[in-house]
Amino acid sequence: MRVGAVVILVAAACGGSSSPVEEPDGDDHANSKVFSPPDDDDDEDEVDDGLEVVGSRGKMDRGAIEDGLEPQAVALEACFTDQVGAQKWLGGAAELAWELDAEGGLVHAVVSSGDLGAWPVERCLLDTARAITWAKPKGGPAGFTIPLEFSARGASVGWWDEEKGAAVVSKRVVDLDACDEVAARPTNVMITLYVGTRGQVQQAGFSSQQVIDDAWADCAYGVITKWQLTDPKGKIVKLAFWFNPQDIAPAWESE
Repeated sequence: MRVGAVVILVAAACGGSSSPVEEPDGDDHANSKVFSPPDDDDDEDEVDDGLEVVGSRGKMDRGAIEDGLEPQAVALEACFTDQVGAQKWLGGAAELAWELDAEGGLVHAVVSSGDLGAWPVERCLLDTARAITWAKPKGGPAGFTIPLEFSARGASVGWWDEEKGAAVVSKRVVDLDACDEVAARPTNVMITLYVGTRGQVQQAGFSSQQVIDDAWADCAYGVITKWQLTDPKGKIVKLAFWFNPQDIAPAWESE
């Protein structure tokens, strides 16, 4: 399903736990696939029609997911188009993940991965995601993901290499300690930001498979968008780094 500037790549469901967080690897991070639907190994000879994926807990068939998503498709598009403004270089992926209880009630919704890097858009997506009414899963609680792709309206931006980006961020990440007074510090957060004229951060966003308190993200966004980093010399560049990783070494601590 294509919705204006938003491309919904896949609608799939899985009842098991989310995939483990993986550390981005230089330029490969910018070109990585946003989402691959899980394989159904119950019957290797059966033709997969893509309509249903069964997990280890409950399940949601594709039709039920699309029925829940369709009424909010325009709202999801508006989250991007209403916020992009003059930032025509803004674009990227944002994977939304839902966890539902046995009755179809929302346990939580998160931006579980992606490189969009725009908290105003991401927060709107989350507000919309939390408002969706879902059918009751079959067989118990279920989780599923919907990958979204937002197309930049202007020239694409490049990525700073991991080593350079890590050197810049390592000097400023301590600034985020101030947000501990606002809300609990989240774990395994991928922070993506855009750096422009004179090194000023133009936009920043967050993704994690764990829940990020909106108040913490509001605070962190305010802190990061005041950063002045290395001047990319007339370009807009993207930079991504891990914040408060658990069992993931930050780039500036790796060998």
